[in-house]
Amino acid sequence: QIGLKPFTTYRMSCWVKGDGVGIAWLGGGPGWGQRKRFPEGNFDWTQVSMDTTTGADAGDFELMVLMESQVKDLWVDDIAFEPIHSDEAKIAEFEKGFHAKVDEQRAKFKRVLELLIQHNELADDAYIKLGVTVAKRFIDRVIDNDEHPKQSLAWSTMQLEEVGGVLDDTEKRIHKCIDNH
Repeated sequence: QIGLKPFTTYRMSCWVKGDGVGIAWLGGGPGWGQRKRFPEGNFDWTQVSMDTTTGADAGDFELMVLMESQVKDLWVDDIAFEPIHSDEAKIAEFEKGFHAKVDEQRAKFKRVLELLIQHNELADDAYIKLGVTVAKRFIDRVIDNDEHPKQSLAWSTMQLEEVGGVLDDTEKRIHKCIDNH
């Protein structure tokens, strides 16, 4: 699953039927550490499910069915990964902080552009041009025109932090060039 919501509980589930089943499970996530074992041996259709809850750093979840020992026959059907509960107050607070970071990077970007306009002779500097281009691309990438994240909030937050570093370095380069003229 790509782009999980923060502070949300998801249920992963499936139906399984087996003959001669050893160690097999549904799960995944970071390090494949979340696992719900299937019954062992011979069994008729059985639903297997488990819940997982994201924190502020919700990202992606690699959902899988895995066999770790010999299995004669295993049928798996109706695999699902669905949100079942969200802490809306925590999500709203997190999104408020995210939008503040977007606004901060937009203001920093505007400040760098204004500085560059004042010193137009620096517009051809390859490092400055690259910094401005990369920053604009990622600021535009993390949020759509309706102010919604285009990807997971965790991934977008990390990208905004990186953009801040790019803009800081670009601004330093501009000041260094100004001082050397």
